Amino acid sequence: MRLLLGSLGLVIEQRPGTIMYDLAATFAAAKPKPPVETSRSFGRASLFVNGEHAFADEVSCQIGLSLLQELKSLPMPSNGDTSALGVKDRQRLEKHLIFVASFLRAALKVRNFAIPMNRHYWTGRSCGYQAARETTEALLSKGHIVRDVRARPGRSAVYRCSPDFKRRLEDWSPLLRFKTLRPDCIEIRSPKVRQGWLVVHGKRLPFGRFDLEEVKRHRARVQRINDVLSDHVLQDPSGTRLGTALVRIFSGSLTKGGRLYASDYQNLPEATRLDCLIDGEPVCEIDLKASHPSILAALYQHPVPLPSDPYVEIPWVDTRDRRKAAKTLVQCMVHADGGRLKRFPRGEKGVTFKQKHGLPPDCKVGDLVEGILKVFPFLDGSPSLTMDLQFIEAAILLEVLEALLGAGIPAFPVHDSLLVKRSDEEEAVRVLGVILRDYLGHHAPYLDVSTSGHQPRLVAPLPFSRYQECRVLELAEDLGLSLEYEGQFVEEDDRVIDDDDDWDF
Repeated sequence: MRLLLGSLGLVIEQRPGTIMYDLAATFAAAKPKPPVETSRSFGRASLFVNGEHAFADEVSCQIGLSLLQELKSLPMPSNGDTSALGVKDRQRLEKHLIFVASFLRAALKVRNFAIPMNRHYWTGRSCGYQAARETTEALLSKGHIVRDVRARPGRSAVYRCSPDFKRRLEDWSPLLRFKTLRPDCIEIRSPKVRQGWLVVHGKRLPFGRFDLEEVKRHRARVQRINDVLSDHVLQDPSGTRLGTALVRIFSGSLTKGGRLYASDYQNLPEATRLDCLIDGEPVCEIDLKASHPSILAALYQHPVPLPSDPYVEIPWVDTRDRRKAAKTLVQCMVHADGGRLKRFPRGEKGVTFKQKHGLPPDCKVGDLVEGILKVFPFLDGSPSLTMDLQFIEAAILLEVLEALLGAGIPAFPVHDSLLVKRSDEEEAVRVLGVILRDYLGHHAPYLDVSTSGHQPRLVAPLPFSRYQECRVLELAEDLGLSLEYEGQFVEEDDRVIDDDDDWDF
């Protein structure tokens, strides 16, 4: 095989079954070496090495193979003749190449990246745990990466590239091309476990423990959505095409959780998402305001609808900071058993929750809760229904997605919001409003429509006849939810709780 990249003066000749590893001259000619920043940085990773990418062409693959030969993380033929490898060795090589591709992609994109070493994280992924562990250990041993933050329960270790390896990445950058490996679009994980201040994420569970026909039905539904979305191009502000493959993740059963996750665009800040393009057109984001409280209000058949911004109606909310405090406390009350809080959420970086939100130092969480219950009285005594609320929210958004895609409107979910073209805004708002009304009745939430450079536009829910049935009650019956409870009061104390989960309100 003969490959020619004229702009780089690159000619690669390869006989079948043979890999050439010595590409140093090519890398040196690619472009001059830029200065590399050597200051040390610590903190959270900006991207995960997730094993969901592969090399997209032969040149990229040869770079990966040359790195593997250098690392010696697995036996490699010294003459580069891969035809001598047995079937198992070839499979092992392919897994290591997938991990290397995912690693190089992350290292090129961000300064700090995480590499999970939880065996269950790699279950069902194309490269597997062994390739991830062996290659990571070899990269550390060679000094190509540096560990900035050690792993701890519920948190992956955070790494960065060494200055020398960063220079090599700069040389390789114009040559490397990656493609996304579509993972299984369904996952079932064990529920998260709280250990002190830490939240340990759930482990992947084998499908054999569940109704396989139901698994197939859920998989086929998400695959149909992914197939349609793959025909549309979502680009970030730099013009880079973003991955849009969705994975639906359940928690413990096929009737808990079930949100749709995507590895690329959902991790972008909202301001960046609003500068993205769908098929070359500007976008808007349509957000469900107070989504989970609205669903709870419908489930408990609260007699009056929530206001357009329920948080500002809380008596002690008189500033923007206090509104943020109220939103966080409502979030905690929704997924706390009994709907009552014993303590304030944990602060950050030495700043307490009270200090962060401008609350008096002597105020008690119970006093603030009483004000919240004046607006959200149905929270008093409510059992924790967090995963049930996520399932109901996901069921609504899946129906909206299918309706929009069926009408030729690409829509990309971000938990409780949708990213659509601005030209499709009117129809997307209409479809979303109709389906929310059918499910939640007069508790359908207001919608926030955000566009880049403009203030969000508030859209009121559609009118609802009191003679109509709310579909959410039928869904709750199918899920076996108990909607009868008695209010209870839990004594407060001075400890704090961790508010690390990503519930959306």
